Amino acid sequence: MVPNPEDASFTQQYPAVAANSSNIYFTWMDNRRAKGWDIYAKVVGWDWTEVGEDEEVTLPLSFELSQNYPNPFNPVTRIQYTVGSRQAPLHTTHGKAADGSQFIVHSPVHTTLTIYNILGQKVRTLVDELKSAGNHEVIWDGKDENAKEVTSGIYFYQLKTEDFTATKKMILLK
Repeated sequence: MVPNPEDASFTQQYPAVAANSSNIYFTWMDNRRAKGWDIYAKVVGWDWTEVGEDEEVTLPLSFELSQNYPNPFNPVTRIQYTVGSRQAPLHTTHGKAADGSQFIVHSPVHTTLTIYNILGQKVRTLVDELKSAGNHEVIWDGKDENAKEVTSGIYFYQLKTEDFTATKKMILLK
């Protein structure tokens, strides 16, 4: 007998609600998927007379650096990466928010994506900024920091945050 997903039970943790002048934000963690805990959010847009609802979104928990595409490449390549959700309590006092709740904010993460040559010398920094949780993509045009085309060869690209570092290899063929 195949189990009915509607009969399945799962656990929710860390519910939180926040609002500003245009939206209400609901967030929580649950284990509805077999792979483990995920963070979910629901954003409800509102004004003073009407309430509308947007789709539920899942924030990634982990960081990931994908293989560039195409590889080998000429003249440009795409690099995709995932920034994981970083949880931070808001206005905390002994692990709880000032109002006693366990409100969690998913703060942006300082992220760098840097290209290096085969000698380990920095060629170009493509990303050096705060990034929110989610999937991101950057295109490298095969040029260095001075907008000069680099030579054919093997290059490395490295995604780095405070808690995560990953490096992959790519080939530029002219």
